[in-house]
Amino acid sequence: GNSKLSPEPARTYTIGTVIPPRWVQGMRVGDTYWHYTNKNMINTLPTQYIIDGCATGSAPSQCGFINPRNAAQQLTTVENVYQNVGGLRTSGIDFDLSYRLRVTAVDTFTLSNNFQQLVSYLQQNEPGGQWNNYAGRLIYQGYGAGMPRVRDYATATWQHKNFTFTYMMNYTGGMKWNDGTTDVSCKEFYYCKTPGIFSHDVTVGYTLNRWNFLAGVNNILDKKAPFVADGTTNTAAQMYSSEIIGRYVFLQAGVNF
Repeated sequence: GNSKLSPEPARTYTIGTVIPPRWVQGMRVGDTYWHYTNKNMINTLPTQYIIDGCATGSAPSQCGFINPRNAAQQLTTVENVYQNVGGLRTSGIDFDLSYRLRVTAVDTFTLSNNFQQLVSYLQQNEPGGQWNNYAGRLIYQGYGAGMPRVRDYATATWQHKNFTFTYMMNYTGGMKWNDGTTDVSCKEFYYCKTPGIFSHDVTVGYTLNRWNFLAGVNNILDKKAPFVADGTTNTAAQMYSSEIIGRYVFLQAGVNF
């Protein structure tokens, strides 16, 4: 860890509204704008940024996280621990939609959707340093963090008495590759960005007295994680965990008491 960490103050603003349209019974529409400003943000930095900052002198404080070279004067390890990296300015819009329709006395259909639009994501990796634009960027090379501009999560559920069937869709927008300082040039390199990706899940549930049974298939289409040159897993493990695992089936039973 890092015993020199100091608190992370922040200012947050959230403005939103929820509207139930009178002309559509069972529907709710919500819209929220949020804005966060952090100082002394606690975070880890891309390893490449730490090395570049020390080598070029643009971030000399990062030199303390680089261990001594070996006998062949090669770099050995970088201690990528949490530190007060500077600041963060980010904002976005969330749009929520839910709709519940009673089809018959024993059948109900429910639809929900959460759409997230990232408006800005500026991060200062060094106190007093430059502001880096990470909106729509994927930090590769073993870091694996990404800030897609668009995310969407939708569910549709049909309930018949004690039986439920749910379909879930998750979308993560495409991102440009960034080494922590600059974007990878698409003119110089074939691999320079990650496309948007959809994943789909289904679950079936049944309630019997105090017992709850659930079965499902995650990543039902067996969508593969997109290639990312991170040097370890050939993808961004933090971003595409379900795609790394692939299609899998699960069974679950629980009891209320």
